[in-house]
Amino acid sequence: MEQWKMTAEVCRRLSCRCLWKRKTHRNVVRSYHAGKSTSRKILVCLRENESYGVHFVRTSRIYPDCSGMVKKLCAMTYNAEEQVRKQTKQDTFLKELVGRTIPKDLHCLFMRLIAEYFAIETEKQEFPTKYKVQDPDLHHFAVFSDNILASSVVVNSTTSTATDPERVVFHIVTDSLNLPAMSIWFLLNPPGKATIHIESIDNFGWLSIRYNATLQKEGSVDPRYISALNHLCSYLPDVFPLLIKIVLLDHDVVVQKDLAGLWSIDMRGKVIGAVETCNEG
Repeated sequence: MEQWKMTAEVCRRLSCRCLWKRKTHRNVVRSYHAGKSTSRKILVCLRENESYGVHFVRTSRIYPDCSGMVKKLCAMTYNAEEQVRKQTKQDTFLKELVGRTIPKDLHCLFMRLIAEYFAIETEKQEFPTKYKVQDPDLHHFAVFSDNILASSVVVNSTTSTATDPERVVFHIVTDSLNLPAMSIWFLLNPPGKATIHIESIDNFGWLSIRYNATLQKEGSVDPRYISALNHLCSYLPDVFPLLIKIVLLDHDVVVQKDLAGLWSIDMRGKVIGAVETCNEG
């Protein structure tokens, strides 16, 4: 305890000396540039330097082994940095866990849907009207999501407002974990006369190479950015090579009017079109 008090006192004195020396030096420099007499202030600086040296001599007597003290301080710094890295890693893990965690009710729904999917016959796991999936004359919509209920809202709101739902084709891309649950949901709750096509993102072998390279370059650990589904919109021509035009909808969209008019818009040679505002109408 006594050693700790002595160390604290030495640190306090050194700190005060450093502050005083810095202040005195700054005043001398200011006086010199202002053309004022600096002889008195220089004398004060010299005396302060002598006092500073005496204080260092006293400190060296208290701590003769400076190299040992340096090693101890380096070890303390290393331990502190290790604790910071550990806390940062834990914080990153908890953020990712929160991003991937779903409420209990939705988890139960997810498990029930998977059980129902594998309980039915293999032939009944397929969607009807497959021939419409690659028909370029129909109205194709794409949704990239692992959220079953949100995707259902997008699909149902689009088909319910469509004047000709038979021409509507939805392409839902999800991950392999959610593929069974997503499929059985739309098999049990078909969106009227519209066509549904559900595919796993794992079927796109070319995506893993490009996506992993991009992810390593960005170095992000946020689950909103590390999900490959969030990057899939950049590869629409590769995902749907046989389609001429397709509309991409986020899974937080509720469609309130018929979107068939989008297919009559003149793109003027442009590859991508986006909504201009969020105003009504």
